[in-house]
Amino acid sequence: MSGSCEAEESTTALRKFLSVPYVSNRRLSRMNESMNRTPRASNKTLSGYGYAPVNGLTMYYEVHGSGNGVPVVTIHPFAGVANVFPELARNRRLVAVELQGHGRTPDIDRPLTFEQEADDVGALIEHLDLGPVDVFGESFGGIPSMLLAIRHPRLVRKVATYASPLGDRRKYARPESASVFAELTPEHESVRFQKEAYEGVSPDPGLWPVLFRKARGFRGPVWVRTS
Repeated sequence: MSGSCEAEESTTALRKFLSVPYVSNRRLSRMNESMNRTPRASNKTLSGYGYAPVNGLTMYYEVHGSGNGVPVVTIHPFAGVANVFPELARNRRLVAVELQGHGRTPDIDRPLTFEQEADDVGALIEHLDLGPVDVFGESFGGIPSMLLAIRHPRLVRKVATYASPLGDRRKYARPESASVFAELTPEHESVRFQKEAYEGVSPDPGLWPVLFRKARGFRGPVWVRTS
């Protein structure tokens, strides 16, 4: 299956699982690029924000939109910030989180793991009393999204992911790609958007190299054991 077909299927899956108007693959790519370039989401949909005490972490979150639909929680991609698709906030509340050490959420003395991220988001859902929610995870954000549903099924109604590396990493990542990723530096051009987004909102922009090194240390979907 070609890459374009896979991307189109991901977009169709997003529309089907979250019941929102159709978003073309080209438009989804433009929104993704805009999110990485813009430190804060558009105030046109922003209805509130705050910090929540979860598992020893002070987690930043934003609330966008309104309505009686099932709330949707979005989890940002690698080294990202609050992840907002305005289309998802048309008839429901959208809660965009920033994970440990990302954006406005301070880091604490513990490693970054997908399981812990899932537990942190689950604790936020309970703290905000959101009830069963839909979850949308982009790229690496899809992994804690799936783990959230597995580890806390009573908190999740549906999950949709986009461009997420799920499964045995030997089957989706070429060895040369993994090698290039392992050699990336915090100043590399390929992560410039993430760096600018982080520096635009973080209370301590100088910690970008720390976040980058910790985030780069992730090693694929943790529930798939490989020998």
